Amino acid sequence: MIPVKVGSEVRLNEFVAERSGNALRLRDPYSSQSFEVPEDVGVLIVPVLPMNVPKRVATHLYLSFESPIVFEEPTEIWAAMPYEVAVLAGDKVLKVMSPFKVKHTVFGTPADGLICRWYKTRLIDDPEGYAGVEALGKVTVKVEKPDVVSGLIFDMRDVNLYIAEAGEGLRVYYDLLSGKVKEGVLRADNTARPPLEGLRRLPRIVGPGRLAGFIARVTGVIEREV
Repeated sequence: MIPVKVGSEVRLNEFVAERSGNALRLRDPYSSQSFEVPEDVGVLIVPVLPMNVPKRVATHLYLSFESPIVFEEPTEIWAAMPYEVAVLAGDKVLKVMSPFKVKHTVFGTPADGLICRWYKTRLIDDPEGYAGVEALGKVTVKVEKPDVVSGLIFDMRDVNLYIAEAGEGLRVYYDLLSGKVKEGVLRADNTARPPLEGLRRLPRIVGPGRLAGFIARVTGVIEREV
């Protein structure tokens, strides 16, 4: 979690939070808003699952590989993944915004396929030395027979996010995923375990059916149009 101190600015890719006196200004590729927040109220930026911006329509995340990957035997991979950020004043969620451009796709047929958040990912060869702003996800890969794989899909709804301190910023991680190659796609399930030891699990402050309730309970904060 990243604090937004009075007189400071926080940038995460295309998300910006600026705080000056009682004014808190937020913007991402999809919206820009200001709030009046008393200087003695703490403001935090907390990574959350990428399910809310600009609207909540997807339950799954589909990661498209930069180039198709040939899997011939069991292995492990690390991949860059998106996330969103909840902005909190005290313990109240003011806004959920996205540091990354949002795209969606349908996995399967148009009639009964899965609506997925789509993201062009890349494999990370050195996760310990990773210095990017995206989250990291570790996937164990099971292979029954060699196949060429174009992407990874998994259900986000029960996945946890974790953080590790990285200098003055933070590094975000997904739960460890267990995937199986099938028909040209890596289909993964959540193990509900962290990918590394020593990570701090983030609270699930934004989840299905909870976002509206949090916003409705905001007190002591005045929203302004920009």
